Parts: sequence; C-alpha cells; structure tokens
Amino acid sequence: IQFCTDADRHYEALKLESSLHHRDHGSVLERLGLVQLKNGNLEAGRESLQRALKIAGKGSLPVSEEVLGWLGKGFTVKPPRILQSQRRHKYFVVRPDQVDSQRAKKISPELQAVLRDPSKGMAG
Repeated sequence: IQFCTDADRHYEALKLESSLHHRDHGSVLERLGLVQLKNGNLEAGRESLQRALKIAGKGSLPVSEEVLGWLGKGFTVKPPRILQSQRRHKYFVVRPDQVDSQRAKKISPELQAVLRDPSKGMAG
C-alpha cells in the first residue's frame, strides 16, 4: 500500500499528460484499490478504483471496471472473486502460460500456496 500511495503522490507532482503515464498511474491506483478491497476497506478501495479509471481512461483497466460494476450492483466482493477477475483479465505479469518449465526453478510449498492464492499471504 505504501508503494502505491508514494507512486500516486509522485505522479500527481509530475503532472504528466502522456497516455502512457496516465495508464501507469491508473494501474498503480488499481493495485492500491484491489489491495484495499482484499483487506476489507470497501470505501477506500472503491475510491482508488474510481480514480484509477478516471486517470487511465475507459477500457484501460478491465479489472477495475469489472469490480466497480459488481460494487455498483451491490455485490459483495471477496478476495477470491477479485483474484478470479485478475486471472481472467491477465492482470498478473507472470502466469503459468508464460513460464518456460525447462528454465523454471522449484519453490517451497509455502510459497506455492501463496502464489496459488495471493490473498492468503500477500497484502500488497
């Protein structure tokens, strides 16, 4: 969360107007909002996702759009549902279909559990 709030302040201070910077700034706010929601902070999460879409523009952040749609309909948004949306929209950079199994190294069972479901062990 601290990284995201620091990055948000940094982007606000720069006042850059390129679409790349808007998209990156929006993605930082999306990350913040999703973590806030996973931590149970509904209002802060909603506000961060709304800001993310306002800055990045419509169609740039499909996870934010989907989650805000659920919230707007009054649905309960739990961490597993957010994670499903993130996976469906290929939110994560490292995905099983992107890994070369010949070069990959084994990781501990504990870390495997966290990677299967980041909401179980990572807060930010």
